[in-house]
Amino acid sequence: MKLSIKKILVPTDFSETAMLALQHAAFLARLSKAEILIAHIIPPDDYHFEIPEPIMHIDNREQINKLVEQKLAETAENVKVNYGISVNTMSATGKIANEIMQIARDEKTDIIIMGTHGAKGFEE
Repeated sequence: MKLSIKKILVPTDFSETAMLALQHAAFLARLSKAEILIAHIIPPDDYHFEIPEPIMHIDNREQINKLVEQKLAETAENVKVNYGISVNTMSATGKIANEIMQIARDEKTDIIIMGTHGAKGFEE
């Protein structure tokens, strides 16, 4: 039985671990001629943005959304240039594990590739 992968979901928090997972996903996407969907979930409570260093604490939701969209676009462009594959991005607000699962269902992704940096318990 051959596994057909057409869409790969790569949730990211922009950490080093997440970027490594994205590299693996891009390699697999190139091999299987799949597209990548890079998603970032913004928690509904206090937000700590880890890129760029040092960690920034931001209270303004509009500013958070702008920074996230900018970083997603930058990341997607790097993947497109380096791997020559189709890349889309999206962001959502909510509980991280729940939102990842919802995106995977809504977008009908075939596989999720992600790092586990910072994940705990059930969410991991």
